[in-house]
Amino acid sequence: RGAVGGLPRADAVPQPGPLRSLGQGGDLPAHGRASAGGHARAAGDTKGHPPDVKSWDALDADDHRKMDSWRVMNPSWEIRYWTDEACADFVRSHFPQFFPTFLAFKKPVERADFFRYLVVYHHGGLYSDTDVLCQRHIEEWLPQDAELVVGLENEFSTGAAAGKRSYSRTRQYLQWAFLAAKGHPLL
Repeated sequence: RGAVGGLPRADAVPQPGPLRSLGQGGDLPAHGRASAGGHARAAGDTKGHPPDVKSWDALDADDHRKMDSWRVMNPSWEIRYWTDEACADFVRSHFPQFFPTFLAFKKPVERADFFRYLVVYHHGGLYSDTDVLCQRHIEEWLPQDAELVVGLENEFSTGAAAGKRSYSRTRQYLQWAFLAAKGHPLL
């Protein structure tokens, strides 16, 4: 539902070592970025944005605790929480060619899924949904030369086994938390 963790916020924070951006030839800043994506929602949408599903105040205490765990565990990282309106403004400003596609998604979760890749592609850093608890400092598990970090959510021996669990592929990569260098070509 929301996100914590791949885009910067106003108060900058360090990246854990240089992340090389493939195809871009540059290093990310020496400070980390974590994004809290587009599901901490602002109430009431009057600018033609897709309707909000949940207001920021409607997030439960457990979601707030999980979101705060990223800031507490990683004080040197910049954490940004994104409202639906901020996600739409970001796409409109930085990826205007994709804005009609963004608006065409019928469900807020589809827009959030699309947004997370765009924001990490544009800024580099880590993205995590708001319901993901950070239990270790990022620097403890992130390799210094990491350019892309994704997790394997599930793997099945056959397509039939995957289908029984409602997976469309035998190997499923998660998207609720990932990290990439700015402009990474796999995003």
